Amino acid sequence: MNIKKIIILPILSLSILALVETILFYKKEDIIFPKPRCMARYQSINSNIDNNNSGSDISNKDMGDSDISNKDIGDSDSNNKSDSNNKSDSKSNINKEINQLPSLLCLKQAPAFDQKIAIFDISHFIAEDTKQIIRKIGVGKITSYTLTHWRNPVDVCLDALEKMGKDKDHQSPISFMYKNKRMPHCIVAWQCGECMHEEVKNKLSAYLERIDQEGFFASAKEKDIALSILEIALDPTQINMICKPIPSMIKIAVQLKENGYKLYGIANMTKESHEHISKAYPDILDLFDGLALSYKTHHLKDHKKTFEYLQNTFNLNPKICTLIDKEENTLKAASDFGIENIVSFTNYKQLRHTLKKEGLL
Repeated sequence: MNIKKIIILPILSLSILALVETILFYKKEDIIFPKPRCMARYQSINSNIDNNNSGSDISNKDMGDSDISNKDIGDSDSNNKSDSNNKSDSKSNINKEINQLPSLLCLKQAPAFDQKIAIFDISHFIAEDTKQIIRKIGVGKITSYTLTHWRNPVDVCLDALEKMGKDKDHQSPISFMYKNKRMPHCIVAWQCGECMHEEVKNKLSAYLERIDQEGFFASAKEKDIALSILEIALDPTQINMICKPIPSMIKIAVQLKENGYKLYGIANMTKESHEHISKAYPDILDLFDGLALSYKTHHLKDHKKTFEYLQNTFNLNPKICTLIDKEENTLKAASDFGIENIVSFTNYKQLRHTLKKEGLL
């Protein structure tokens, strides 16, 4: 009998730990992603641009011949033995070519309209790591809770936020979904730069106390863990601890840059989060030539105003932009704005395959 206990107990303990790890660290997809939509190939756009410009192109030799000062032109004309009509025609052609040079050489006058543009959500480059949140609270505490309640504490937090988002006193006129859960007004206001995280934290704590009185939480332990998770998730100073870069997405962005693309970022992001991400992951933000963040635009990223901000601030032409995103609302907003080149994806392997197929990589 003692021998059986010695053999069985360790096996049983390992089985329980494996079960707990499966429950805690099972990673669901953030949202239900839309099916990939068609996009126009860049080759056709570039071809049209080339065709439109072909009539005004000047060979290297012609450009060299036309890059002449007024003095040189005068000297050339005075030494020319041709008749006066030929002189006039020659001088007219040279002046015409000189007038064309700014559009061919001074690219800084219209930087964006002749560039290849890709627009990304910054959150695709930095992922929230649930494991780090659990470790910060305490693996033992979370394990004990999971074994006694058989629930994922993160799901409890999201359910509480969704309940608050549906409450008439806290409902936002703007629909903001996070992991398929409607967020309350205080979260939306925070993302749009209307308040700071301390104010949001206080409102959430008060609401959790209220629903606790209504019997929302299964136990005091569940309420305590939910509060701890929300405090960590809402604290922008914890970003570098609970988030991690996504190498596969960074590699795609670097390759696009090498292929001549300018990159622009959009995101639902608070001012505090932006400041801390800039310190924690400066190399990631340096990949982008410009940003349209919700706290600056005062609109969520799936609003048309986000793309108007990009156009007005960075002089972007929507006709040559490519939006790369997962969320259906953002894809629709971009399409309504006039962005025709759209790539939706469900995972990074599929995204790389699509970009290669479309000729972007």
